[in-house]
This record gives sequence, C-alpha cells and structure tokens, in this order.
Amino acid sequence: QRGEDVGAIVREVHERRLNHLEAVWRDGLVEVMGHNDALFTRVDQKLDHLRRESRVVWAKLGAAIARAEGGGLAELEKAHSEQVYLALERRFRGTEEEIAERIARYLPWLEGRGEAVDLGCGRGEALELFARHGISARGVDSSASMVEECRRKGLTAEAGDLFEALAAVPEGSLGAVVSFHVIEHLPAESLDRLVRLAWGALAPGGVLILETPNPLSVVVAARNFWLDPTHRRPVHPESLKLSYEQAGFDPVERVDLRPFPDRDRLPEIDIDRLPDEARAVGHHLNDLRDRLDDLLFGFQDYAMVGIKPGELAGS
Repeated sequence: QRGEDVGAIVREVHERRLNHLEAVWRDGLVEVMGHNDALFTRVDQKLDHLRRESRVVWAKLGAAIARAEGGGLAELEKAHSEQVYLALERRFRGTEEEIAERIARYLPWLEGRGEAVDLGCGRGEALELFARHGISARGVDSSASMVEECRRKGLTAEAGDLFEALAAVPEGSLGAVVSFHVIEHLPAESLDRLVRLAWGALAPGGVLILETPNPLSVVVAARNFWLDPTHRRPVHPESLKLSYEQAGFDPVERVDLRPFPDRDRLPEIDIDRLPDEARAVGHHLNDLRDRLDDLLFGFQDYAMVGIKPGELAGS
C-alpha cells in the first residue's frame, strides 16, 4: 500500500511538472508570436517606406537620364545642383511641418482674396497649407526637382522662370503673390522688377508677401545667412519697403518673424541679487544689454506685406 502511495505521489508531481512546463511553453510561444507580429509589422512599414523612396529615386534618376540625353552634361549637372539645393532646404530651413507652421501666420491676409501664386514654391509647403484652407493656389519654381516633388503631392506647380511666369499672368487677375525665402537669391536689380510685376498681376485689394532673412540681426547677416551658398545678398527691409511704396502698394507693413530662442541671447543681470547701491548700475547695464541683444540677435526673418489699393472683387 505504501509503495502505491509513493507511486501516486510521484505521478502527481510528474504530472504537475509537465503541466507547468506546458503552461510555460504555451505562454512563451504566445509571447514569441507577439514579438514576431510586431517585428513583421515594423518590417512591413520599413519596406513600404523603402518602396516609396525607391520610386522617388527612380523618378529622379529617370528625369536625370532624360535630361542628360536631351541636353548633355550641362543638363545633368543642373539636375545635380537642384538635388543639392533640395538637401540644403531640408537641412537649414527646417522640416516641411515647421515651414508650414510659420507660413500659417499669413492666412488672414490671404483668405477671401482669390487665387494666389507662390513664386519659388519649393517643396510645396505653402501650396499644401493653402489647399487645406480652401485657398486656390499654384506654384512656380526654377527647379524641376522641386516641381516634381510638388506634383507628387497632387499640387499645381510649373517649372520656369519666376519673372516670365509672373509677366504672363493676366493683368489684375490674382488675389495674392507670395514668395518665401527667394528674393535673397536674386540679383539686386531684379527685386524692384519683381515687385512691379506683382503689382500688375494683382487685382485691387490683392496682397504681395515677401519673406526673407533679417539683415538687421548681425548674427543673421554675418553668419546664418551664408549657410546657404546660393544666397546672393541680404535684403534690407527699408529698401524693400521703398520698392513696395514706389510700385503703389499702400499700406505696407513689416512683420518681424522668428525671434532667437532665449538660450541663444545675452543673459540679463539679476537685479534682485545686487546690493542696493549697485542696482542703478545693474539697470543701466541691462538697458545696454537689451540694445546690444537686439542688434546681435533680434528676429531671424521678416516679411514685407503690401496691399494694392482698391476694393476686393465681390466685397
């Protein structure tokens, strides 16, 4: 009897161990399968991304080959230069989302004015934003690569010379002409012509918005501006304002944009930590600090906004 009891106990213990091992194995298998599912999901996502990237690369390669066959080495070098500029845009101007967020500040000037033309539309950040807000818009860019990128997004854009495109617009037919970080790439003598062409293309009540780096900031004018080797010269806001006024825009408003973050600016003296007899000097030094800080840093960009006098159609 005692031997049978011992055997029963051994069998029970053995069965428990088997059940435990089976449970551990089952749980482990479920966990492994879960990890595998997550892994395969990530792999699928990466493959989708690579497929999209490969389509873009093949499209660019096909365009480059077509150019080389049509125009030889010069066309191929032009295509390469455009790709280099596209890389500069991505690195120094920010992500498309960041740029769209900055451009959104102009929406109150644009809504309800009619069709807008974006000169130097680049990757189409402004065109996408305008489309989301019901603003009819089309872009022009001298870079075929930029235009291809816009068209892949379903945006209306054409490759060509900005001045020729603006001159071809029927007189008084546009509600807005906008251009973001383009005029610093133009020869000095071209800027006044651009403003006058915009005046002719705009309907009464239309708006011209030109955004550019701010040369009133020493850090921008002496350092940041030259990160982009395609920049020609900074555009002083007073000279740009004069071009607007001579063309006939009224009112003309300068909008300061993108102040430098506090971490980059000059520190202030903490007046509360000074003895009473030193506080007057501390206030004076802080005043000097403010003036020097505005001169060195201030705002990174500015925009000139001008309205063509007259009533908007339908207003």
